Amino acid sequence: MAAKRKPAKKSKTKKAKPAAKPAKKPAKKPVKKAARKMPKAAKREGLAIKTDPALEARLRMLATKMGKDLPAVIVQALNEFADTWEDHMQTVQALQDTEDRVHLTVPKE
Repeated sequence: MAAKRKPAKKSKTKKAKPAAKPAKKPAKKPVKKAARKMPKAAKREGLAIKTDPALEARLRMLATKMGKDLPAVIVQALNEFADTWEDHMQTVQALQDTEDRVHLTVPKE
C-alpha cells in the first residue's frame, strides 16, 4: 500500500485592500448673524447694550461709589427708567381721557 500523502497546504495570499475612502468633510454652514458669539454677560442675561465711553465711565463711577458691580447698576438704571416713563405715560393717558375740561390760557403781551 502506498503511503497517503497529506494534501498540500493552500498558500494564503493577501488580498489587496480597497483604497480607503477619503473622509467626508462636513459642509460648512453659513454663520447666521444671530448665531455670532456675543459677550458672555450678554449671553447669560439675554441683552447686549452698546453705550458711548462717556456714559460707560459715568455708570462705572456710580457702581464704584455705590459698592455694586456694573451689571447691577445698569439693571437698576433700566428699572428706574421704565418706572418713570410708565408713570409719565399713565399721566398723559389720564389727561387725554379727561380732555373735556376747560383750559385757561393767558394771552402773551
